[in-house]
Amino acid sequence: LALDQAGAYIRARNLKLKDFIPHYNKRKELILREIPDEWEYRRVLKDAERETSLSVFTTWELSFELVGGNSEEKESKDHFLTLAAFFDNKNISERYFQAHFNLDGPEWMDIFSTEGKWDSYKLGDVLAELRKFSLLQTSDQQTNELQFSLHPVVRDWIKLRKSRDMQQQFAAESTTALTNYLQNIHNDEISLEIQQETALHIDACVQNGKEFLERLPYFTLSYLPSKASWFAGFYRHQGRYDEAEELYKRVLAGREEKLGPTHPETLGTVQNLATDLA
Repeated sequence: LALDQAGAYIRARNLKLKDFIPHYNKRKELILREIPDEWEYRRVLKDAERETSLSVFTTWELSFELVGGNSEEKESKDHFLTLAAFFDNKNISERYFQAHFNLDGPEWMDIFSTEGKWDSYKLGDVLAELRKFSLLQTSDQQTNELQFSLHPVVRDWIKLRKSRDMQQQFAAESTTALTNYLQNIHNDEISLEIQQETALHIDACVQNGKEFLERLPYFTLSYLPSKASWFAGFYRHQGRYDEAEELYKRVLAGREEKLGPTHPETLGTVQNLATDLA
């Protein structure tokens, strides 16, 4: 359906194939909602004797409506799926959500707990249900942790179905969740594969900050200095010094404004920046 819809959009606007991706990146919502004049994808509505045309947006919304549970449980599953969309779309591991649960324990995560403790089996139940409706793909890898991925177009739909305010909140929460994970690991003790995976999720969070948060000064990474500092430290450990330097500068700006230039945390950031530049 998504391919046919993209093809119809390209034909209607006489676009060259090489021009479609940059075009899509700027107009995702319009493209995913558009229904051509002649369209074979239709569905008879049960509550009325009429047909409705289906777009990618309406099709996935219909799928999500089938997710089970009471209103609170469905809202929690919606929250989980949306938060996942603000990570990199590949290899989204249980470890990030478990760390978020253990440190912050937001109420929506109660669907993953048993007697107040993290329950991997309950996460597995939710993943199996969402996979049944083609909202995500689970990994076939035999590991001790659950892992899943989102198709890039599904991820776009998940983000775009939320208001701008909600997008900003989820961008901030994904940053918090990933920081919670970083606080509980030692970089030298995790495998290279996990380091590379985590770096991709940090990249996604940094991009979220630029896309959704920079116009809100009280939400930007420079105003979340402790979180940006964890990201910068991880980049530095990975040898990505330019990106670490950029984040440390944001941290420094935020701490100078909030704490003053002589505060110990501000001076610690200056030291980290000097070390990075050395």
